[in-house]
Amino acid sequence: MKKLLSLAGLLIIATSAVAQETYSVAIVAPANVAKIDLGRSQANSASCTRYALLATCTQAQVCVAANVTGGAACTVADAIAAGVRIYPATLAGRESFVTNELVRDKLQDFVIKRAQIAVFNLSSFCKTATQVQEDTLCTNSGQSAGCGICDSFR
Repeated sequence: MKKLLSLAGLLIIATSAVAQETYSVAIVAPANVAKIDLGRSQANSASCTRYALLATCTQAQVCVAANVTGGAACTVADAIAAGVRIYPATLAGRESFVTNELVRDKLQDFVIKRAQIAVFNLSSFCKTATQVQEDTLCTNSGQSAGCGICDSFR
């Protein structure tokens, strides 16, 4: 299984983007801004109530309650890392909410889906592969021929 996971990891890394990119999304309709603000408010409330604080708690209060590095003076990065960011009702706050609460989680779903597809493709290959084909796959993935890469699928 370790060999299988190694190969799946190689397949994922090989197809990953190598550059960092920045994207902007224009939310021009006031109704959409209100919807994002509703989500921002709900995320803030969830961070507060998770630590038995009022739903309208401050960043300092939730950082102290969650024992975040820096306590009441925790940084934005520390609060995000601890999962207790209180997003302000500003453009920057909404933008940070979209990035941290809506986009990042979905990106991980894409990575998981790619790994599932890689495992499915490897399984399909292994069900019909000859020993020569398996050996070629082993050597192409940096292992020695006869590595048993398809053993988990039989």
